[in-house]
Amino acid sequence: MSAAQRFAGKTAMVTGASGGLGRACAIRLAAEGAAVAIHYNSSKDRASATLEAVERAGGRGFLVSADNRNQEEVCRAVESVSAHFGRLDVLVNNAGQHRYARSIEQTQADWEDLINRNLSGTYYFSQAAAKAMRGGGGYIVNVSSKMATSTAPSNAAYCAAKAGIIALTQVLAAEWARDRIRVNCIAPGVMATGAVHSMMNEMDGGDLLTKALHARTPLGRLGQADEIAAAVAFLASGESDFMTGATLYVDGGWTAYGDYSGWGFARSLRKEWHSASGSLAGG
Repeated sequence: MSAAQRFAGKTAMVTGASGGLGRACAIRLAAEGAAVAIHYNSSKDRASATLEAVERAGGRGFLVSADNRNQEEVCRAVESVSAHFGRLDVLVNNAGQHRYARSIEQTQADWEDLINRNLSGTYYFSQAAAKAMRGGGGYIVNVSSKMATSTAPSNAAYCAAKAGIIALTQVLAAEWARDRIRVNCIAPGVMATGAVHSMMNEMDGGDLLTKALHARTPLGRLGQADEIAAAVAFLASGESDFMTGATLYVDGGWTAYGDYSGWGFARSLRKEWHSASGSLAGG
């Protein structure tokens, strides 16, 4: 079967599909033939926009709502998808939330909320999907982050949850391999999303943060949601059948750059400064 129709006759569910990466994944899977269940928690209007995009891509869509912190709601949501489409072949665990909190000040409620939204929700959806896939096999793709290993201050809960997703992926892959359920993980780098652009605009119009992020990333730019969606589609397809328990970093080389990044950033700014000085001198 051609890559253009890798998911013909299959049903996929994408959590947190109201926008950004989740929306891109839903559209990509639909364009390749899948019927797509679009999960959301509170943003029904945005989820409806994703549904419209899925239909424009030639796919069939279905809206489903659940609070991913609630195991019972998650189970009901997955069961409704199986009942609606008659099967579930692919789960993309994208739902999550990021926010800053200084570790010395973070409350128990805030810590637990972030862990539940990112790690527990991934577990609950995986568990429910595996029950639906048992007997026929399937693919689960969990979305972690480069921050699972390239950590950042004031992100303790988020980084811990994303690292936990990588460990969870390995455990579930080992447990469910005999049921032909492949569980893999993708770790995106810094993406050109609305949330990142908002952070950029908060810092001197975004110019300083933009330069820092570009300099820190070896490929010299931010990632695009479509690029992550393409990698997710690979992990959700038969082309990755001998992969399970793996984490695929799609981060522009961020993780590979490691602790050398400070030197690279300084060198980049120095080069820009000399270039600007030369222009001024020449003018």
